[in-house]
Amino acid sequence: MTLLLFDADDDLPCVLAPRLLASVARPDLDVGCVLPNQEFETWFVAAAASLTEYLELEGALPTDPEAQQLKKAWIQRHFRGAYSPTVDQPKLTATMDLVACRATSPSFDKLCRELARRIDTFTDNVP
Repeated sequence: MTLLLFDADDDLPCVLAPRLLASVARPDLDVGCVLPNQEFETWFVAAAASLTEYLELEGALPTDPEAQQLKKAWIQRHFRGAYSPTVDQPKLTATMDLVACRATSPSFDKLCRELARRIDTFTDNVP
């Protein structure tokens, strides 16, 4: 299995992902494609309540970060200190509430469904 995972940026994931899949399609390769809508950081916004160790949060949290186009700039504004994607993404990812993120982010839910489908296929074929 191969999973393509990168930011959709200003493209619509539902348009870009099928084009990407078509460009890499091979009959001998299972390829999935998940594009965070709009950036990987949008998933952190979706799970912000679980990231208070790293984020300064005041007031109501965003309820639809993808529709509100909240991404890296939102994380930078709320981050305790200077945000560096290469340094901070791993620790935010390790800390974030995946259930909350899935409930708030349709593109993260897509990632979970893609992984679950492949795990189910894999375990169905294990003797």
